[in-house]
Amino acid sequence: MEIQELLAQLVSINSAFPGVPSDPDRPGEQQLAVFIEHLLKEAGFAVQRQYVTAERFNILAERGQGVRALLLSGHMDTVPAVAGWQTNPWEPQIDGDRLTGLGSCDMKGGLAAILQAVEDAQPQSYKLKLAFLVDEEHISWGAHTLVQSGWMSDVVAVLVPEIGTSGGGEQPGPQRMTLGRQGRVDLDIHVQGRSAHAGNAEAGVSALLRAAIVALALQRLPLAEHPQLGRSRATIRRFVSEAKGLSIPEVAELCIDRHLVPPETIESARQDVTDLIERLFQEGTLTPDPDLPITVSVPERPTPYLMPYVISPTEPFVQLVGQVVRDHLGLVSHHYAFSVADENYFGVTLGLPVIVLGPAGGNHHAPGEWVSISSLKQLVSIYRDILARFEQFETVA
Repeated sequence: MEIQELLAQLVSINSAFPGVPSDPDRPGEQQLAVFIEHLLKEAGFAVQRQYVTAERFNILAERGQGVRALLLSGHMDTVPAVAGWQTNPWEPQIDGDRLTGLGSCDMKGGLAAILQAVEDAQPQSYKLKLAFLVDEEHISWGAHTLVQSGWMSDVVAVLVPEIGTSGGGEQPGPQRMTLGRQGRVDLDIHVQGRSAHAGNAEAGVSALLRAAIVALALQRLPLAEHPQLGRSRATIRRFVSEAKGLSIPEVAELCIDRHLVPPETIESARQDVTDLIERLFQEGTLTPDPDLPITVSVPERPTPYLMPYVISPTEPFVQLVGQVVRDHLGLVSHHYAFSVADENYFGVTLGLPVIVLGPAGGNHHAPGEWVSISSLKQLVSIYRDILARFEQFETVA
């Protein structure tokens, strides 16, 4: 089967991660997981389902023998379809070298590359492990379940055909390896005000106006700079405040996305915002009132927040993959990404060398998402070569 045909089948299956409440346009990964499970069983892999919830499961597969394993991993979910698509997001369109469809670049093109690259692989000195995961576009439930399960205990290196850049930019393709990612955490700021009739506004304290002062002051946050991962970031993702009737708003809430780089931590990010608010009180920009607190908290979630990681270009597995790419394409470079992904768990929680090496494409998380068919073919050849050379690969303790 040609890779564009396989990819078209993957894209045609809507696997947007589920919404709450249930949304028929966001069915989750189950149908795609069953499809991939069938292909892997036909190819002779030992396959199992790893349940994350009652309805959602990772697909895990392996082949080969030995005390060490190489993992190829990718996520099956996509973001929901957004407004602006000129065609049906789940009806792939081919125009020249581009296949357009929801998830084609992020990351069903990578899934297709894995499935083709491993089809005939018969490792002799190591185990080849495959993990197709749920929920990467949400809170990485699938990856968290996987790393906690012990199934990766023999894995010594991870290869992921994911996108490596952030913000919907064009992906350069397999000539560039991504060797690290920033981390992130959510911060909730709760601002208390005092309600009063809008006709007597002086008797109240507007929580909305207090929160607006905090929001503008966030530009003064001390953000760390890292030599590989660049500058950390703070972005307001949500600002909510509403009066009940003709009144002064008494509550306002801000949600901040804080992307982290070393040495920042979850607690240091929270403390930075707390300290900033304290400075606003000290400067007189905000009026302190013990009855009107402003609090900063880290919202709980079922999975840990993703922390930053960096893999050295001199790491032996990076050298191996880099040489394969150079042999195929004549050049190779490395890069560090601003966004988080399942790889953060592999690199931080398990401390493994993780390389992101994906296809060329663009418009991920946006209308008209596309992937380069020729780059997918290159990627399949590169991955096949990596699997072959891994037979002689020796890790350094």
